[in-house]
Amino acid sequence: MKQILWTLSLGLATSFIACSESATSVENNNEHESLESFTDSRDNREYKKVTIGEQTWMAENLYFEKYFYTWEEAKKACPEGWHLPNDDEWKTLFEEVGGVEKAGLQLKSTSGWETGKNGKDKYGFEASPMGYRDALDERQKKGYRALFWSATELDSKNAFNWRFDGVSDYVFYEDYPKNFRLSVRCIENNFIEESSSSSDEISSSSNKVQSSSSSNDRSSSSITKQSSSSSKNQSSSSITEQSSSSIHSSSSESSSSMSSSSSSSSSSSIVSSSSEPPRPTVYDPIKKTLTDGRDGHIYRTTTINNRVWMAENLNYAYYFKSARSFCYQNDTAYCTKYGRLYTWSAAMDSVGAFSNDSKLCGLRSKSNCKPAEVVQGMCPEGWHLPNRAEWNELFYYIGGYNTQKLKAKQGWDGSEGTDDFEFSMLAAGTRTTKAEFTTEKEIAYFWTSDKEDANAILFDHTQQYYIRMVTEDYAYSIRCLMNYEDKNNIPKPDHEIVYGTLEDSRDGNVYKTVEIGDQTWMVENLRLEYHEGSAESSCPTDDPEYCNTFGRLYTWSAAMDSAEIYSNDGAGCGYHLTCNPKTFAKGICPDGYRLPNKDDFLKLQEATGGNVLSGQNLKGLEGWPRNGNGYDLYGFNATPISEKDAVYYWGSSEDDQKYSARTLCFTLTTMNSDICYSTKTATNPIRCIKMIPEEITAKQTAD
Repeated sequence: MKQILWTLSLGLATSFIACSESATSVENNNEHESLESFTDSRDNREYKKVTIGEQTWMAENLYFEKYFYTWEEAKKACPEGWHLPNDDEWKTLFEEVGGVEKAGLQLKSTSGWETGKNGKDKYGFEASPMGYRDALDERQKKGYRALFWSATELDSKNAFNWRFDGVSDYVFYEDYPKNFRLSVRCIENNFIEESSSSSDEISSSSNKVQSSSSSNDRSSSSITKQSSSSSKNQSSSSITEQSSSSIHSSSSESSSSMSSSSSSSSSSSIVSSSSEPPRPTVYDPIKKTLTDGRDGHIYRTTTINNRVWMAENLNYAYYFKSARSFCYQNDTAYCTKYGRLYTWSAAMDSVGAFSNDSKLCGLRSKSNCKPAEVVQGMCPEGWHLPNRAEWNELFYYIGGYNTQKLKAKQGWDGSEGTDDFEFSMLAAGTRTTKAEFTTEKEIAYFWTSDKEDANAILFDHTQQYYIRMVTEDYAYSIRCLMNYEDKNNIPKPDHEIVYGTLEDSRDGNVYKTVEIGDQTWMVENLRLEYHEGSAESSCPTDDPEYCNTFGRLYTWSAAMDSAEIYSNDGAGCGYHLTCNPKTFAKGICPDGYRLPNKDDFLKLQEATGGNVLSGQNLKGLEGWPRNGNGYDLYGFNATPISEKDAVYYWGSSEDDQKYSARTLCFTLTTMNSDICYSTKTATNPIRCIKMIPEEITAKQTAD
């Protein structure tokens, strides 16, 4: 039995489209007047067509019964022997003409664009700015945009399209509601008859056409990796996706062409145009360079605190639906200068093109995201996307808020750095969800691999840095970190830590204590139950054993012992009350201990690295979510309750006399500790501080 197999083809077509929809025509490029044509048997309309590479395209927009089509209409609208192209077929076209960075220039019409940024129409495709019709059937963007449907579906309400724009040489990949009406360019069916034992046949009817990677039947597409198999047992060189997909794997310096294959399984793959074996990724410690085996791009590297970092931003092109990369302002000159900007799903390699470390970690698929401890993401083989903890190691080593030591000596619009560590960070800016490029020379953002929230490291004109939750479809830079075996690179105490114990005679609880400077602190949270009116203690979970292990939470009036159960230092202290507590307030602390005040917090900070580093030095080695653990160099073991992102320890000093009081606070995203405030009705843990003899004497005298 013979089986008909479909093959992907390369090519282009050109022509101008005139129709009753358009009051303004665009003249044909005389260079392409000799294009071949064909006739649509349904209405005898004649269309020009053009072949580039192995693809043959209509060189005019389809005009069968109408000029703009909903997505459902578009799928069925092409003449017999033609079909609506899917994403892979569009990408094959763009790759043939130089990549998406140049496809707009090469395929747009030579006139008719209101912005004046006409195309060269090098191949006769004549993409003209006809605009589109929205859900209300109103004409939009005529003279400014040309939008063509793809057969690839996003979800039940949206499908993908490709946009040519009057302000750019790029072609943009978008998704629009299926009830919008866009233009249609059909691609000719191309099949080969081959002997096969299969009894299946594929009809050549245009209404039944299924191309090799058609999204109409959600057929699979395999992606052949151009690097050698990874150290994570990636023995296979292809990864099957349950949707039509492709990766554009060329950088601005080096590009690869694509060839397609067909089989009875109806799959397509994108492979290197070279017949040579995949090149390995190579790190040269002498030259301090990294050669990316995927495209041959060479990056400078730098070693900081026994970790090898890329000293340039990644510049590997990546396109897959919402997982995309961009040059700033869609200009390849910026890619050469800054590297590329990536959405989070691209940074994480959500399609699994290079590893399965973070497959499905992308926009709209967070619940399926289960990244490995080390995420290769978009990085070359043997390198990975750093997480929050690894960035913190870097910042800690350079002294915290001293980011000028990482910034390049120029390119920061007045806030240049000293580049002490040859990290050479540039302010590459960002791309927003509105496809706007902003903050070049002002801000640098770098993705982290942390799963729970898309996080990025922000650097601005100050010497500080910020770890922020960000929008996943913004596009930021990537710096890769070389894989390492030594997992214990954190600082170690350079002093003896002196621990002790404290027994609370009221309930028999025994607490661990630690000496820090001339202070002695409880290392554990207070566990005493307290219930006096609105002055309450509580357990953060329904399991009483949790409180026995991690301590209880208290309102400020309970912390101050406003009911005078154990002392009168905080009598009447509560919400909406001004109580002017004594300098040394025992509160509900055990005998010989008291609540710390603001001065105690400041003294603790000073003894443990100052405001900048004390947070990292006092945080526990475990217990913080999302790679937020500290180094615990002093045995204080600051840990959040119930894996929250922050912890606030009550102090006795009021902030706003009626409504809030001071706390010592630690947060997930900062390396410093701070003196914060909490509303008096909030519930926080308590760490008591030991009273020194002078304080005991003064209290006895006052009492």
